[in-house]
Amino acid sequence: MQLKFIIPFLFLFLFSAFAFALPWAMYVVSASMVLMTALCLFQYKPTGFPFGLNMGLKNTIRLLRKEPLFCWMIAYYFSFVISGLWSAEYIEWGHYSRLMLPFLFLPIIFIHQSPISSFKLNTVILIGIISVLITSGFILYDYFTNYEVYQLEILKGKPIKTYISHIRYSLIIAASCMILIHWLVVHWAFKFNWEKWVYAFCLLYLFIVIHILSVKSGLLGLYIGVFLYMSYYMFLRKKYILWFMSIISMIIIIASMIYFIPSLKHKYLYSIWQIGEWSRGKWLYYSDIERWLSIQMGWNNILNHPILGTGIGDLKTSTDKLYMLHLNHKEFKLAHNQFIFSWAYCGLPSLFSLMAMIYYSLFSNAQWRNPLILSLQGILLSSFLYEATLSSEIGICVYLYFTIIGWMIFKNK
Repeated sequence: MQLKFIIPFLFLFLFSAFAFALPWAMYVVSASMVLMTALCLFQYKPTGFPFGLNMGLKNTIRLLRKEPLFCWMIAYYFSFVISGLWSAEYIEWGHYSRLMLPFLFLPIIFIHQSPISSFKLNTVILIGIISVLITSGFILYDYFTNYEVYQLEILKGKPIKTYISHIRYSLIIAASCMILIHWLVVHWAFKFNWEKWVYAFCLLYLFIVIHILSVKSGLLGLYIGVFLYMSYYMFLRKKYILWFMSIISMIIIIASMIYFIPSLKHKYLYSIWQIGEWSRGKWLYYSDIERWLSIQMGWNNILNHPILGTGIGDLKTSTDKLYMLHLNHKEFKLAHNQFIFSWAYCGLPSLFSLMAMIYYSLFSNAQWRNPLILSLQGILLSSFLYEATLSSEIGICVYLYFTIIGWMIFKNK
């Protein structure tokens, strides 16, 4: 290998490690991200010692100015950091300042290492999908080995065990399904025509897995992604009747899955049962009800601090006071809505940068005209409505991974 290719090779290796570890090992994801950032400090030199420090700070700024999506990712990071100025709890502020570092690191990494060819990008994506296939196999083995126990746990609202957050894992499966659907639709293959049958089998397998896991976030994201992808092509070709029939088919498939898959049926029954408990004034230890109440408390927080928020350091103390005031209870949850979360704790600057980030990931150059980008963003943004997706390291990495993949797909096109 020629020396000038060593840095690109190392980057591709670390990017693949990031994708492979995302469904199961956050420490590997973090380590690969740190090492990719370190690579940006070095550059190839044709004369003398082949590698030296990269002194091109001005060039980095110039490149970032041409990519507003990355600029707003960095702005979102600093909206959290700056909120420490009006926070009293500096330990929490430090925790979130560290937690949000991928919003600073990943834009710098990919502005330095792009462009990546479609073949290399799809190789990385396939490595990530293989990781999902492997980890889901171990998860299913555990599920069927402890089948009766899990059925009782699901009836109590508890999830099937996964290596990372079950909600984030289900989003990864939903996004992987959409990528496989896209590869089948566009007839993409690395080398052989028979690959499409492998993709079709993997798609069917992951479709069954996500229904067995029965995570509402992932299932909703999957069906939103399929709906957006399907709608794009059918409206483009003016197949309105077929579009309507496809919606009916999706409803029938969902109903069939609830009927035939025990874990999904039990999760459905648990959700219905919660509605009855809510009507009787109960809310504590009911996951969906607690999620809804956390959003209400987040909105009350906004009413108290509408411009700058509480400051990210004071998010727990302020939420604790609201729960005691309105619900007379000390056990609280932070706002399970990304827009409410950002606004309540970091104010309008954070909300505005979040909205700008969403805009530039979909609309600035009509990226939504690519159905895969549209469906991936649909999956990610749907989770924003009932989860603070960007309040955990795995949620941040999942969002940035698939958003940056969409950006690279658009750039390659």
